Amino acid sequence: MLQKGKSSADANVRRDIYSWLQQLYVDHVVSIPVSQGVYFQAMRADLDGWQYNPGFPSGGTFPRFDVLSKKDGAKPDVADLCKNYPGAGFYYGPNATKKDCTNKP
Repeated sequence: MLQKGKSSADANVRRDIYSWLQQLYVDHVVSIPVSQGVYFQAMRADLDGWQYNPGFPSGGTFPRFDVLSKKDGAKPDVADLCKNYPGAGFYYGPNATKKDCTNKP
């Protein structure tokens, strides 16, 4: 029937055949289709708030910044930051004082 549906030029014939095949599939539970993509999201260890969204299983989406937050007690690794980004400016401390690698905390 599948071959007959594929080879038919008549849209009504194809619709009838594919509808019948679909009903056959449902009635006899040939299989249970399950889709769960493997996806990795690289993120800093001190961030909270990102959740997997099954609506976008293949990735390509990034978390909204308004749902991300620093984990309690997380502190920036200033030495690592300055080693990798010597010209970086960042805000540090409860008053969010702007610092850079020359006046780091």
